[in-house]
Amino acid sequence: MLETLTIRCPRCHRPTEIAVSRGEAEGGISTTSCRQCRAPFVAMTQADGRVLLFDGASLGADPGAGPQLLGIIEPPAGKSGYRVEPPDYLGIFDRGFPPPAPEPGASDDELDRVLTVSRALRRPDGSLRPPAEVAKRIGWRAVWVAQLNEAIQERLFAPPPLSFPPSIFVSYRWGSEADNEWVARLARTLKARGYPVVFDRDEPGEIDVPDLVSKVADARWFVAILDDGYAERIARGDDEKGRIRDGWVFDEYNTAARFSNARQLRIVGFLRGGSELPRGFRHPAPGIPGNVIDVRDPERLELVLDDLFPAIDDAPDARTVERATASLASSHAHLCAGEFEAAYADAEALTDALPGIVDGPAQKVRVALRANWGDVGLSAAEEAMALAPKSRELLRAAALFADAAGEPARAVQYASRYLEQYGDEGSGELAQVRQVLGSALDDVGQVYPAIAHLERVRRQAPGEPGVLNTLGFVYRRAGEPATAIERFEEGLRVDASDPALLMNLTAALLEAGRATDARVVLARLEAALPGHPSVAGLAGEIARAERGTGRGAPPRLVATVFSDAADRWVGCTACPARVPIAQRETLCARCGGVTPMHPASPCPHCTGTGRAVLVPGLAQQCPYCGEGSLTISDGERLA
Repeated sequence: MLETLTIRCPRCHRPTEIAVSRGEAEGGISTTSCRQCRAPFVAMTQADGRVLLFDGASLGADPGAGPQLLGIIEPPAGKSGYRVEPPDYLGIFDRGFPPPAPEPGASDDELDRVLTVSRALRRPDGSLRPPAEVAKRIGWRAVWVAQLNEAIQERLFAPPPLSFPPSIFVSYRWGSEADNEWVARLARTLKARGYPVVFDRDEPGEIDVPDLVSKVADARWFVAILDDGYAERIARGDDEKGRIRDGWVFDEYNTAARFSNARQLRIVGFLRGGSELPRGFRHPAPGIPGNVIDVRDPERLELVLDDLFPAIDDAPDARTVERATASLASSHAHLCAGEFEAAYADAEALTDALPGIVDGPAQKVRVALRANWGDVGLSAAEEAMALAPKSRELLRAAALFADAAGEPARAVQYASRYLEQYGDEGSGELAQVRQVLGSALDDVGQVYPAIAHLERVRRQAPGEPGVLNTLGFVYRRAGEPATAIERFEEGLRVDASDPALLMNLTAALLEAGRATDARVVLARLEAALPGHPSVAGLAGEIARAERGTGRGAPPRLVATVFSDAADRWVGCTACPARVPIAQRETLCARCGGVTPMHPASPCPHCTGTGRAVLVPGLAQQCPYCGEGSLTISDGERLA
């Protein structure tokens, strides 16, 4: 997949953006151009993250010489040689939603044989048992884990914390007095630089360990102070006798790993001593940042802190933070109660309290998602993206809102940008965004690119009736009713009474000249939607088709996009993509739409400048699956 880099153009020497292949695999290639002078380039990404930039104008001019190398773009690094940003997680889709009903607790008789630890904490009426009573039956370790899980869930169901300044959780293994003072000094330094810091020695009174560890859920950074004691604790968790005295280090790290895997925080190890790295930690390598930095040298530590945690001079004052937090809490309460107008008004107050910080617009997006407000949500998402342009959540939300608002061009732009940055991750949210992209491409007349994306979704999320219904409809638009029928029938095997599938299947059977079969399916549709106007309309079409049997072509009930002008079909070695293009056309490397050959002009569908140009000797990555290479067939459709 592609990502956008900001560089200085080697031709006009002005700042510009280019599209380059991501560096997970050696030899990734993209064609792109300067947005200022339109000079064409070929970008080849190396395994270590470097990008070789070639002159696109020289491509193919002299096959013996090859393209001219114009420069090398090095991956960024800070003063310490280590630079990484915290995740841009905002909790748009999975934070602050009302908790599910609690699982009924176990009775006293069931306690000895209870399988779900969380049930052991509570009685059948929902009240909490004394922890010591539960520990006698299932052990303190199990009690502790259950309490920690409940504490984390409570935080996730509460309003998300303010994103700026990003909070830091400091995790360490207690050692000598000098070791502990080293960590305390680090915590004081981070706080002096303007960062909220969770540090156990700052906790008032007796430490509530599950509550302390659950604060990882609100952090953007998890700083682990690595030494032999920390490595041992992570490897073992508790000792041979099952004691868990200060064993929360094990729980801290595993909780952090859970949120790191969900891209909600960044784990970084400060190597203070020892030689063995714990699991989950690695030193940097060329082109790979790693997540461990040797900070035993005080000067080196200072450079690292300047790179990762520079001093914050523009943080809001305490009174402003208090007012903003109250607005966020009020918006959250109204949202949980379904009072969307009031929730949105509070989100606007939060925006006014923290101008230039993304939390207010992000809360507007949350409200719009719950209220199903397409236009309002799209405006809020665009407002938020101006402050957090790299946020995958906001890109996803903007694509969904644009689709709901009937703005297919904007849906294509946001969905394809999402795929450009995150299309190599096989997640459920990726399938959702790809489905939006496929549907939106169809709406702007790009039927076969739409089919290519939707077929990819079909393989990512098999048996989804909604996906199959959309895909079948686009096949109808392509004038392929036989394939459309197969997709509708595939969906009906999952949900035999789905009205949308039955309606589309009836229409596709008519378009395939099968009026008798269409009447059989229409009876099923009438049972699912008695009295619906579409039933009467389709019945009339069937009657006309039966009266005209053998005379004329079957009816076309949707606007059809034909590929008569195409003289080539582009396919893929790894997915079923097949897209017709004319001689002077190619595919956009970002959205997969058919575009003019010239890479200097932006794609008319997604505004990207990358092109998948088929050149002998250069394997072009498929813009639909990101796994295979493009192939071409002159004058005939690929099977």
